[in-house]
Amino acid sequence: MVVCIDGNKRIAYLEKIKDDGNVVVIKFDGERLDTQYTVFISFPVGLNRPMIRVDKSSLIEALRDVVKEYLSV
Repeated sequence: MVVCIDGNKRIAYLEKIKDDGNVVVIKFDGERLDTQYTVFISFPVGLNRPMIRVDKSSLIEALRDVVKEYLSV
């Protein structure tokens, strides 16, 4: 499955993920030379669902991939 999401829709998806009671974190890591962007989604303890985490060299790709993985479940 190919998912193509523009920037505004990515933010809307992240807002929806937050509104569903989940946590979205975007990390900019200046200490790493590679994969300097981490985006993860964590879920309430009661859901017993593992965190979704994506590390990329591109923030746009990290956002795209974390949303894609969230939507695939």
